[in-house]
Amino acid sequence: MGCCWSRYCCCCPCLKRNSIDSKLPTSNRKDGVVNTAFEVQQSEENVSKSSKVDIQSRGKSTSRQSGFQGGKNNNRIDKTSVEIPSVSITNKRTRQEVAQTELELHACDINNVNQGRQIDKAQSVKGYSEAGLKHKDVKDVPIKKVTEFQQWKSPVPNLDIFKNLDQRVIKMDFPRSYSTTKIVEMITQDTQTELEKLRAIWIWVCHNIEYDVKYWFGKSKSHYKKEDVLSSRTAICAGYAGLVYEMCRHVGVECEEVIGYGKTLRHGPFQLEDSNHAWNAVRIGGRWHLLDACWGAGAVSDETQSFTRRYNEFYFLTDPKQFVESHWPEISKWQLMEHLVSREDFEYRVLKEVEFFKLELKLAMTDHWIVNTVNGVAEVMVVNSKGPLEYSYTLTKVETKSESTKLSKSHGLMSIQRDNMKLHIFPPQRGDYNLSIFAAEANKSGKYSLDCVCSFKIHCENPGINPVEMLQLSHHCGPGLKTEALGLHSPSQPSPIIYTPDGRCEVAFQKSANQCVNFTASLIDKSGKKCANHVIIRNTPNEISLVVRLPEPGNYQLQIFENTSPEAQSFNFLCDYVIVCSAQMKAFSWPPFPQTYGNWSDLGCVLIEPLAGVLPPDRKVQFAVSVPTAVEVVVETSGGGSSRVALEQGSSEQSEMWHGEITTGGVKSTVNVMAMLNSRSRMYQYILSYDVE
Repeated sequence: MGCCWSRYCCCCPCLKRNSIDSKLPTSNRKDGVVNTAFEVQQSEENVSKSSKVDIQSRGKSTSRQSGFQGGKNNNRIDKTSVEIPSVSITNKRTRQEVAQTELELHACDINNVNQGRQIDKAQSVKGYSEAGLKHKDVKDVPIKKVTEFQQWKSPVPNLDIFKNLDQRVIKMDFPRSYSTTKIVEMITQDTQTELEKLRAIWIWVCHNIEYDVKYWFGKSKSHYKKEDVLSSRTAICAGYAGLVYEMCRHVGVECEEVIGYGKTLRHGPFQLEDSNHAWNAVRIGGRWHLLDACWGAGAVSDETQSFTRRYNEFYFLTDPKQFVESHWPEISKWQLMEHLVSREDFEYRVLKEVEFFKLELKLAMTDHWIVNTVNGVAEVMVVNSKGPLEYSYTLTKVETKSESTKLSKSHGLMSIQRDNMKLHIFPPQRGDYNLSIFAAEANKSGKYSLDCVCSFKIHCENPGINPVEMLQLSHHCGPGLKTEALGLHSPSQPSPIIYTPDGRCEVAFQKSANQCVNFTASLIDKSGKKCANHVIIRNTPNEISLVVRLPEPGNYQLQIFENTSPEAQSFNFLCDYVIVCSAQMKAFSWPPFPQTYGNWSDLGCVLIEPLAGVLPPDRKVQFAVSVPTAVEVVVETSGGGSSRVALEQGSSEQSEMWHGEITTGGVKSTVNVMAMLNSRSRMYQYILSYDVE
């Protein structure tokens, strides 16, 4: 989500103002420990004589990334009363540096005033109304000191308490000529508490005000004043925040407008010099909380240039620790946290979406937005504690500031476990890439809609060898969520990439005794061609395995499926493996295995010999095969004269083994192995077939 759009477009172009905090000097952080403090507080008696924020109107920016019609930062925060309380902030400044910098900034402001550079008050008020902010100097609204830094606790015990209120307010529609006072009185008429009044305001604004897409796409001037917002039912973020402020003021709910930075994927760290977003802080039950009605109302699509109403509960009284991941206020006290986040940390943190917090995810390897490749590989890991999740991803190559190219899945390798997801990215060339991770709760039906949970910037200086190049892999590589759900464990190949020096390998899974599991598999080369009969299944009471023989050196994709119904040929995908055999290795050319039929794995058969699916003509060949449930096994040759040879059953200890010697037929004949499962029916089933060449 973005202020006005989906989070994958640019930020909301609502505010333009240079950040005071971003200009402060920094020093090296030590082990990531919070070690400095900075907060600007204004006394209530001085606030009526000095402005909280002044914005001067100026021409509309030519940059689409900014796209704002605002003003330069001509007036700074009044620092006639500066406090530096013992509150820590996660930046790199020492306490002495902060204090010295504040004194210098204060002196600079005094000099500006003495030199006659202060903006005329009327012009300043005009700038405020155009930017959608209320001029606190004129309205004489004091800034309350924020001193509560206890563990955050939501004032909403359960959303069910709002069920009737929400339904009633959503249905309420008013003529566009109605004033703010009249509307807020009607939507809050049956409310009793501050929380209920605020909830009514929040619900009505989110469900009745649309984002001003005409302004966003440069087709009109935006509506900032509350009268314009109510008459047009459109606004940008400052309009949303201003309307919430006015409505709260009418019903006695203490509210402030907060100016700052809204994080999106469109811009990198510190690419925005000025504030680009506005939201609200409200005081409920004696404690301050945060909300963003603009992001709670919906999203704008760049493709369709339209606004989609998509109510988002997340931005109503959000946990400050989660809110600061996407909202950084210029006045640091509005973070509402004891350990504050510096602008630098905010800019370089991973971009986390709403679903990231709803699914209770954590980043295991890094919280840094930019991930540099090591030996040509970038690695990302997400940990989940809410239960098994499905994941996906998209990767785009950044061409210019406004253009990118979507890449195929042949540049990534994703493994999904019950409690985590690992993703390896192999960039094809030097440059920057946008990586977005999607997730959703897994379910048995296999039907789910994945939402974006976080985004990274991948930076590659030197591309490396890509073992998955040209392979179109699934999101389940190697053993993981799906194999575990089937009851399989202790895989012989725990890594999704198998390196083999001679083109031979085996993938085995342990299973419960006599557990009924049937596999089928496909081996696919880099061109997408299936290598028929180069994989054979071995199914024993305690283990099921896939024996692989590569036709030649190269990189291959091994697809494994669960055969849920051999008769109906019904399959469920389990996972992919990548098999790599370097061309520098010893040359080889393994022949295919004999063709197996659908009941091969179901019967628990194991082929001992011959493993090659092509037999020489007119030769004596030894056969050995395990068919546990057979009462008789025969080998039949055809072509130029058919013959049938019964194989001999093993001893009582090896009664499932059948062996014997047969003579192959002529060229282009076939050799078939058949098993009788019921002595009464006297019917044979084909289980293997060989070619004679």
